[in-house]
Amino acid sequence: SAIQLENRGHLNGPFELHYSTFLNFLCLQALVISPLLFLALLATAATVLMKRPGKKITLGNEGELLLLLLFLPVFVMYAVLAWHLRGEPNWPAVSYLTLIILMAARWRRVLDAGAHRGFIAAAFGLAWLQTLLMHDPEFLHLPQKMDPMGRVVGWSEIAAHLNDLREKQHADVLIADAYKEASVFSFHLPDKAFIY
Repeated sequence: SAIQLENRGHLNGPFELHYSTFLNFLCLQALVISPLLFLALLATAATVLMKRPGKKITLGNEGELLLLLLFLPVFVMYAVLAWHLRGEPNWPAVSYLTLIILMAARWRRVLDAGAHRGFIAAAFGLAWLQTLLMHDPEFLHLPQKMDPMGRVVGWSEIAAHLNDLREKQHADVLIADAYKEASVFSFHLPDKAFIY
């Protein structure tokens, strides 16, 4: 809701612009999606947007316009918020769904024409390699703090300790300070207790 956006986005105070948080937003988007796919997605949106002015809407192009209009509001909102505060990299993820469909349709035409096959292969190859490294980073020997999978290790042990503490204290209600912790602990607790 608008009230949540105002509070979570710190929009109830002065709107200060921070160049570094916007660059951080772009870099994290490129890392989460894959750098070449992120560039291709932005290029797809820009291409469709630049071809729009003065063009009449027909049955042949209304699908492109709809997909672009489903992407733009969410992505632009988080991009604008990124000038003000640092957000989580997964927040604009829902906006990419329609843009991926649009990019796939455009890439199909590009592949049929025989152009840019090297870039498309490199984009998917890099995305595949990045996914592989993110899900099995053991052979990179990263420090625990930099290991992306390090955040998913140990939750069941902490939840077991929390459950023991809950039984000792006879706690009927559990409250977490963030939605991630509430969700993870609720998942790992034996009775799947609801956590506020």
